[in-house]
Amino acid sequence: AQWSRDGLRVWLCTVLCTYGSAPRAPGSLLAVSEGGHWVGSLSGGCVEEDFLERVAAGEFNDAVAVVRYGDGSDTRSNIRLPCGGILDVLVEHLPGDCDTQAHLAQLESALLGRRRLLREVNLRTGQRQLHDDQSQGPRVEQGEACVRLRVGAAQRLLLAGYS
Repeated sequence: AQWSRDGLRVWLCTVLCTYGSAPRAPGSLLAVSEGGHWVGSLSGGCVEEDFLERVAAGEFNDAVAVVRYGDGSDTRSNIRLPCGGILDVLVEHLPGDCDTQAHLAQLESALLGRRRLLREVNLRTGQRQLHDDQSQGPRVEQGEACVRLRVGAAQRLLLAGYS
């Protein structure tokens, strides 16, 4: 959110699905600034390194893209995950404007546990919407034209016993 407030472009990446063994679960996030700074994780490091190199080379300038890592189908990247799995990653290219800043501020609030959100991202246009999420369901739901992502703080359960 701060990178966007500083006027920088941001790439927000979300693991959509995994096949086989994978280091991170669907819904895992990575944010990258146009200055090459990053926070979050998609894998154990090899995907992040490749993604940062590709952003620096000028790739991912469309509003939205879905990238597959691990099976060699992407000719621009020959990443094979050490665990043998495959990741589909949603890549959103967000300009450093007021709309992006408001969107990222709401996501940050959800991740800090203040509320749960349901993000809808149009896979053709990159248009995104946020809704309060009162339902239960998978963290990621992918349709042909739209992805629905549940965003909120990690749920934890603490049990204390007394005997």
